[in-house]
Parts: sequence; structure tokens; C-alpha cells
Amino acid sequence: MEDPTRPTRPIGQAPQTAAGQRTVVETVEDPLLEEVRRVRFWSYFGAAAAVAAAILALIALIAAINNDDSGNKSSSPQVSALRQDVQDLRSDVTSLKSSSDDVDQQLQDLSDRVDKLESTSKTNAEVPDDITQLKQDLQDLTDRVDQVEQAQEEAAAGGP
Repeated sequence: MEDPTRPTRPIGQAPQTAAGQRTVVETVEDPLLEEVRRVRFWSYFGAAAAVAAAILALIALIAAINNDDSGNKSSSPQVSALRQDVQDLRSDVTSLKSSSDDVDQQLQDLSDRVDKLESTSKTNAEVPDDITQLKQDLQDLTDRVDQVEQAQEEAAAGGP
């Protein structure tokens, strides 16, 4: 605990922070960054759905094989129904994989756009400095031209 004999701080003065105490920096959320996060979430969700569909297809296939191996010929309609279900699941898995690939491509495109925007913003930040430098160079050249003109006039006035 703190020393009870220590004087209290004056009212309105911010408390002193101990050395080494962490400070938290708040970040501003960029809408483009939020979109990238959303696309990444749906990409992962699509991949998880594809895995779940593949697992269900495997379970249905195992059930169909076990049912076929049992020698019970009365369940033939069930086996064909299971085979159809397995085929449907395979087509679902294929479509989910293709949509997952599309989402991954969109994520890559957005990532490229973010990189381009960041490089453009850095370039735009340098423009005012370049303009200031150009203004200074123009002023220096104007002063130099004035000096040359004055020197020529003095040479012409003082000549024969």
C-alpha cells in the first residue's frame, strides 16, 4: 500500500504514472480494413462449411458401404438415396471450394488496393514539401536573374 504520510496531490492535477507503466494507444478503424476483415471471415466460414460437407459426405459413404455389405437387398432404395445424397454433398463441397477461392481472390484484390492507397497517401504527403522547395528555387533564380540584369546595366552605364 501507499505511504499514509505522503502528501496528497493538488486538485485538478493529473496523477503521475509510474515508470514502465503501459499506455494504451487507440486506433482508428478504416472502413477498407473492416471490409478486408469481413471478407477474411467469410473465407474462413466457407472453408469450414466445405470441411463440414466433406465430413458429412464421408459419413454417408461409410453408411452406404456398410449397408451394402450387410447383404440386405431390401434396402436398395435406401442405398441409392444415400448415393444420391453423397453425390449432392460432393457437388456442394465443389461449389463451396470455388466460392472460397473467389473470396480468397477478392481478399487479395482488396489487400492490393490497400497497399496502393497507402503508397498513394505517402506520395501525397510529400507533395507540399516539393512545392515549397520549387517555390524556394524559383525565388533563388529570380534573385539571381535580377543580379545579372543589374550587373549588365552597371556594365553598360560605366562603359565607353
